[in-house]
Amino acid sequence: MILGKLLKHFVRKKRRVIYLGRIRTKDIKNAAKETLKKNRDKFTTEFDANKKQLEQLGFKTSKRVRNKLAGYITRHKKIEMRG
Repeated sequence: MILGKLLKHFVRKKRRVIYLGRIRTKDIKNAAKETLKKNRDKFTTEFDANKKQLEQLGFKTSKRVRNKLAGYITRHKKIEMRG
């Protein structure tokens, strides 16, 4: 609630749009990077396929954590494909 008020005040004052980045914890980033190092060829640029692949690899975490890992891996694979 307070953050929303601060953002509205800042936007009115500066007259421009603010884009907030996606924040992921270091634990998610480190786990995803380590998983990619070991199993790079098993992951694709498709989120749902990566989510299923994490399940098959034995990641028995909550749905939210698994989705964050799959999303981060998907993003890295897309960046890899671009160049």
